[in-house]
Amino acid sequence: MSVAALALWASACDCAAVYSPRLDIAAAVPLLRVAAFFQLFDGLQITATGALRGAGDTRTPMLCHLAGYWRSAYRWAHFYVFTSRWER
Repeated sequence: MSVAALALWASACDCAAVYSPRLDIAAAVPLLRVAAFFQLFDGLQITATGALRGAGDTRTPMLCHLAGYWRSAYRWAHFYVFTSRWER
């Protein structure tokens, strides 16, 4: 995951240029770099969850995912969808 994250970080401009030859792809480059940074922590989470499940502990990963996705991600999603008034 770290090699893929480093490759995405280094070639973010080239990856964005594959989808659009226009100059407005500059807005996509910071988002691709955020995605590259996210890959490091996502790989760590997947590895830790797999190790705990392999050791026979399925409750701890379930509670961590429940807390992470439903307590925090659901609140942010609700905020952005219903209260932030974003325009298209």
